[in-house]
This record gives sequence, C-alpha cells and structure tokens, in this order.
Amino acid sequence: MGDGVSVIVVPEASSRGGQNFIMVKEDHNSICKPRDKESANYLHLTKLINEISTSTVLKTVCKQRIPDDLQTLPQKFVKPSKCLEDIKEELKKHSCLALWGMGGIGKTTISKVFFNDLHYDFKFTLFTENVKLLQGEGRELERMLLADVHHNGRKPGGLALNDLKDEAILVVLDDVEKDCHTAFIYTLQQICSSKSRFILTARDKHILTQLHDVSIVAVEVLDSQNSEKLFQSYAFFDKVDMLQWQQEFQNEIVRGCKGLPLTLEVVGRYLKDCGSQEVWEQTCKQLMKIDSDSALIGQLRKYFFNYSVRIQSS
Repeated sequence: MGDGVSVIVVPEASSRGGQNFIMVKEDHNSICKPRDKESANYLHLTKLINEISTSTVLKTVCKQRIPDDLQTLPQKFVKPSKCLEDIKEELKKHSCLALWGMGGIGKTTISKVFFNDLHYDFKFTLFTENVKLLQGEGRELERMLLADVHHNGRKPGGLALNDLKDEAILVVLDDVEKDCHTAFIYTLQQICSSKSRFILTARDKHILTQLHDVSIVAVEVLDSQNSEKLFQSYAFFDKVDMLQWQQEFQNEIVRGCKGLPLTLEVVGRYLKDCGSQEVWEQTCKQLMKIDSDSALIGQLRKYFFNYSVRIQSS
C-alpha cells in the first residue's frame, strides 16, 4: 500500500482486530503523535489514511458480513469482458436492463454477476430466479415478491410498497414471461428512487418492450475460442494435456454445443476424467443429432438423465 507499509493477514477475531489489520514499519508513538504537520511521520500517516479511504480495503471491511441474498455463481464462468463492460455501461444510462436470449445462453449467470457486484450499493435488494414459477398475479404476486426483498442483506419480512418509497433498490427478475412481471417493475420504478436499478432476463423479446427506460441486450452465444475454454475447464479442470483422440472429439463437441454455456458445462462435467474413447464418440453423435438450438437442453436432459448435475435453464 505504499512505501513503508505492508499488509498482513491474521486469524479472524484475533487480538489484533481480525483479518483487516494494517502494520506499518514505524513505532506506535511516532505514527500516532507526529511532531508537526511537516514531519515525515505526519505525511506518512495522512498518506496511509488517504490510501485506505480510496482503496478497496475500506469496502472489504464493510463486506465482512456476507448478505444472505448474494447469488452462487457457476464454478467456471466464461464471458468476453467486452460483453460485461457493454452491459455495465447500459446500466449507467438506463434504470432497467433486460437480458434477452435463448435458454442456456447464460442470462441468469450474467444477472447474478451484476447483482453481486452492485449489491453493496443498495439498501434494498431482490433477486427472484425463475419468477415464472410463482403462482399468482397482481396483488398476490406483489406480496410474494415483496416478501423476498432484503434490507442490508437480511430479510425483514412484512415489507409493503410504501416501505420502498423513494428508496434505492436493486431488483433482478429472472425468466420473465408475463405482463404482471413487467407491471411489478413499472410500479417500483414509479415509487422508488431514480437510483434504483432493475435487471430482467427473458426469452421473449416482446415482453421486454413494455418496460420503461429499458435497454434490451441480446446475449450472444460463446465464440469457438471461449466455448473450448469453458468446456476444457469442466472436462479437464484447465489441464489441457489431452490425448490426440480427445482433441479431435473436443472440436466436434464444442461445435455441437453451439456456444451455449450451460450445454458446455453439462457435457464437460459428464466427460470429466472419462478415458473411454467410445463414450466420447457416442457423446459427439448425440450432440450432432440435435438440429435445433432450442431443443438442445431438452435432449441433454434425456441423454444425461442419470448424471447427477443440476441443470438450470437461464
């Protein structure tokens, strides 16, 4: 953190104040009681305070208590940085961001990435995955969604719309497909602070056009390079010392997965530590049989039905 300053990690709850302990190479009195404002120790101390206040250290201290609603991300996540940067820019310009694309393309994962990243900037937060599964509309839907709103990372329960008046809230609704879902977002836009941000995912672009102040981002499939990288991260855990026949089948598998992250993950996990050339070949054949992208996830469920991995449609 600068000349004469080092950072050490000590056991949590130790007498030195936990994991965020900063040690300087000066004695206590000379640092805490400098002779005057021109002394080297005073300048050193003010520089240190400025570095802490403008660095991630202060933010890390505030994050020690992990919120209950932070989202779990896939073990491996591959998405071009430009794509994420573009989405971040859109969130700066619009209160509402809609991620649109086919199932398995990574919409839910991207929404989780941004929810976790922005979470600490908001007092109120709400993340609802597979909102289409909630039964009910209008007031009933509103009640169910409000019941899941978190305040400073904890669920208080019993919140009403009036409790959110002029408050800044971060909301993610995943897999939106009904008018009542967009109506709920519109209601929040009307009563909450203009600093609020709303992120939605959907397969139907038409439903998203009903939103106010929205930027609709089409989530693209992974290119061949990133598809190969993601597949290898699951099939080989980043160890690419594969056999020649595995390399040949890998090229076919990557093409068959059509750039869909979820498909690449499922197939990669299925083939992890598999040294059977016959299994790899059969997997290729099954993937090649699937003509439609939309049918891919359904076919994977059937073919890998006995594989214990939780498949999530995003």
